[in-house]
Amino acid sequence: MTNLFFLSRGATCNLYDPDPQTFSKIEVAQTLATINRWNGHTPFAYSVAEHSLIVASFVPRRLTLAALIHDAGEAITGDICRPFRDAFPALNTICQSWQLAANTFFQLPPLSDLDASQIAAADDLATVLEARHLLNQKQWAIKTTTLPDLANYPYTPFLFDRFYGRDKYIPRIAEIWTDAVHLATTDTATPLEPYTSQLADRGAMLDSLRNTARALLGFSADLDV
Repeated sequence: MTNLFFLSRGATCNLYDPDPQTFSKIEVAQTLATINRWNGHTPFAYSVAEHSLIVASFVPRRLTLAALIHDAGEAITGDICRPFRDAFPALNTICQSWQLAANTFFQLPPLSDLDASQIAAADDLATVLEARHLLNQKQWAIKTTTLPDLANYPYTPFLFDRFYGRDKYIPRIAEIWTDAVHLATTDTATPLEPYTSQLADRGAMLDSLRNTARALLGFSADLDV
C-alpha cells in the first residue's frame, strides 16, 4: 500500500505528511471547481469552489480569504461528507491536517475564536441550505445553536452551470475562485465584485442573500471591515 497521492501537474505528495508546498493556486482552483459537493447527489454541477464562494458571501470582508479557502485542503483529500469523517476519526485528522497546510500555503493568519466561529457558522448555513434546496431535505439541520429555523429561508444557488454550460463550468468557476482569492489577498476590491458584476441578474440576489444570512447569523455592521 502506498501513501503517495498523484497531482494533476505530474507531482506527487505523501498523504500522511501534509506539506504546504504541495499546493498551487491554479491546481487548487481547478480541483475545487471539479469536485462536486454532496458526492455528486445534486441536480446539476455544484462544486466545492462554488460552495466556498457562497460561504464567502456570508462573512465580513476581512474574513473573505478564510471563507474562500476553508475547504482548500479538499484539493488533496476530496470532499468527504461529514458522516464519514465523524465515523472515522483518523480520516478526519488527515483532512484537518491538509486544511492547516492549505492555510499556511495561502498565508492565512491564525483566526481568533470569534472569527473561526463565524466561518464555521457560515459554512453550516450554506450546508443546511444546500441540503434543503438542492437535495430536498426540508427538515434536515446541523445540530448547532448558531443557526435559526431556516424552513422558509429563500435561497437560490448561483447555477453557474446553466449560465456557462456544463463544458465551461469548471474553467469558469476555477477562474472566479482564483480572482476572488487574489483580490482577498491584495485587498484591492471587494472580492465578490468580479462575478456579481458579470452576472448582473444574480447580483441583487447575492446582495439579498448575503445581507439576510449576515442578519440571521448575528453579524453586525461594525464587523464588516
